[in-house]
Amino acid sequence: MPPPVPLRLRAEADAYFAGAMYAYADGDLEGARLSLLTVAGINAPESAPAAMIFLGVIACRHREFAQAYMWFARASAGPDMHWALVADEELKRMA
Repeated sequence: MPPPVPLRLRAEADAYFAGAMYAYADGDLEGARLSLLTVAGINAPESAPAAMIFLGVIACRHREFAQAYMWFARASAGPDMHWALVADEELKRMA
């Protein structure tokens, strides 16, 4: 089990995730991707699984299927059951 993520880093991950969602909604996929990579790197349990799903979706939109598979597989193996189920469905769609 990885060590717990400090509250300050969790707050930072949440802020990056919120920024990523604004960028994604505005069509700035590259900006969203950079923020989501930061969230995934912090690995806060509340935001990292969702970030991995969105990284997979962005990779699919760029036809980077190997990268998409990696992100979905990581989310599928994670502790958050909701995002793991979403990742499983995305992996099925890619098959």
